[in-house]
Amino acid sequence: MSLFQKRQIILFFGFLGSISFFTLDQHLKWKALLFPSHNIFGDFFRFQFVKNPYIAFSIPLSGKILFFVISCIIVFLIFWLILSLKKQKIYQSIFFIIIIFGAISNLLDRANFGYVIDYLDLKYFTVFNVADIMISVGFIFLIVLNYLETKKEGSII
Repeated sequence: MSLFQKRQIILFFGFLGSISFFTLDQHLKWKALLFPSHNIFGDFFRFQFVKNPYIAFSIPLSGKILFFVISCIIVFLIFWLILSLKKQKIYQSIFFIIIIFGAISNLLDRANFGYVIDYLDLKYFTVFNVADIMISVGFIFLIVLNYLETKKEGSII
């Protein structure tokens, strides 16, 4: 198996995983609408429907402005995804795909309901959803990957 084929397989499974988590998130959002609240681990971790009209961590930005900003960010991420694919940076591409699918899942909520549906309520933290996890994990791994690449190249910047 050639290196090109291995990269295609890795990229395919990254894409498939992203679609799977996107689908799971959309399913859980509809479940949250139908069954608004129940305990998973006592009061510590609950499945609870919460409307979130704002951006991450309830930063007070909402409405058409937020929809436009998020749409622009998604376009920007797609641009960077295309660049990373052209440079054959497979892992970087996968992390961009994960972030894009998470952002699109939340954007669909804003388009359909005017807010994002959050449903995972972790006591003493915040209420979030699988799409938020996808965005956060993808972003963290992009930072780590970038750090490792710059360290490998011997560059500080």
